[in-house]
Amino acid sequence: MFLRKTMAVFGLMVVVSAVGINKISSEPVTSSIGELLAEMKPQRIVLIDGGIEKEVFSTAETVGLLLKEQKILVEADDIVIPAAYQKLTGVQQISIIRVTRSIYEEVVEIPAVERRVPDEELFVGEKKELVEGINGSETRQVELISADAKPVAKRVIKVTDLVQPQDKVVVFGTRDTIEIDGEKVKIMQAMEVEATAYTAGFQCTGKTPDHPYYGITASGLPVKIGHIAVDPKVIAMHSKVYVVGIDDIGREYTGYYTATDTGGAIKGHKIDIYMEEYDEVYRFGRRKMKLYVLDIQ
Repeated sequence: MFLRKTMAVFGLMVVVSAVGINKISSEPVTSSIGELLAEMKPQRIVLIDGGIEKEVFSTAETVGLLLKEQKILVEADDIVIPAAYQKLTGVQQISIIRVTRSIYEEVVEIPAVERRVPDEELFVGEKKELVEGINGSETRQVELISADAKPVAKRVIKVTDLVQPQDKVVVFGTRDTIEIDGEKVKIMQAMEVEATAYTAGFQCTGKTPDHPYYGITASGLPVKIGHIAVDPKVIAMHSKVYVVGIDDIGREYTGYYTATDTGGAIKGHKIDIYMEEYDEVYRFGRRKMKLYVLDIQ
């Protein structure tokens, strides 16, 4: 009896006995030589591991087997694209996204809430702080999740050392009338302002009488006694106002005014009162006054 052994050579079955070649069979083998060579030929794969790219060649059957062949360890949180079970046939690139988790602590400020309380004694636009607010804080343990060393998400694990904030209490005015010469006048807003004065002259405006806009306000009206310059973001142009002096000199200028002008230095709660003479401007100086925006046309 002869021992038999098969060899695939050019599609022919060669039967070899213990003493030599017995016969040559022309029976076809299961795979063609082309298919066999294709299976044995290493496949070029671009492997990106944690953002680092390299080129490998492999005859592995699946993505997972290739990674094992390359001695690449994949942790439980890591992401492999395509998946490890996928056949390697047709795959040109494999990406391994390295997912890491770290824990850190942060102290977060909790802002105080402003609680507003109406007050009939204060005029509209006025407010007063009754209780100073105190911000709170808390210490958070945060888990940071990174993909290829780039933060992608975070979540709060635990909150400790909680300090509750203390509310800020502010009273605001609701009184909307003032008494002028024995009559009640409706107002839209009350405020304290810093008052200065100006003339149409060169010392204050940089314009001489021969200038085409000498004595002309920002509203286009010729300037006159009773006009003031304002910041339009605070007091609307053409508003009628009533200004009350707080000190002796200021009280001399208590009265009705119209907002017709603006000025480069008149920003925020500031007004500039028009006067005829520069000596009067100099005497007036700079002082605090109370201003009421009137609810009249």
